[in-house]
Amino acid sequence: DGIDFMMARAWHLTGSFDTTAAGNLKNARAGGVTNTSVYMFPCAIGMSAATQVNTMVADLKSAGVDGLYDTVWLDVEYNPDSTCSWSRGSIVDNCNFILALAQAVESHGKRAGIYSNYYEWGEHVLFNDYGTCDAAAAYPLWYADYDGVHSFSDYKEFGGWSRPSIKQYQGTTSLCGASVDRSWKP
Repeated sequence: DGIDFMMARAWHLTGSFDTTAAGNLKNARAGGVTNTSVYMFPCAIGMSAATQVNTMVADLKSAGVDGLYDTVWLDVEYNPDSTCSWSRGSIVDNCNFILALAQAVESHGKRAGIYSNYYEWGEHVLFNDYGTCDAAAAYPLWYADYDGVHSFSDYKEFGGWSRPSIKQYQGTTSLCGASVDRSWKP
């Protein structure tokens, strides 16, 4: 189906390892997809950024897939779990937490990237401040806009990013019997 890359969820929004990540990475590789990465939906409170990243990386290593990903995408959006919500932190706290996650990823020799969009970044994470935390723009951006279009023409700048790297253009759909979101990159 022309799949060039995939991102497997490796960390749940509740602050725990996603045990399906290893199988998803292995299946993608077995299907010929060599550009594989993982994403984590961090819990913004209750557990440090480093602890979450260290635990996820250790669990992936224990599952035998450490060499099957080189990037960890940090899913920075509304977290419906009240025990993990961004709403308990300040703008500065949330920005520092995002940067601490990225630094923890890099401490394991992996690349960090940010998954968010204009609305999620500004409304849910940084409380109506769309330009704050521009230090995060040092990392590549994967954003979502479910318009079905393979282009960045709809992109609206936020957080210091002038251009994204990847666009998620379709929400939950089925591919080879699996539930997936579809993404595009030039």
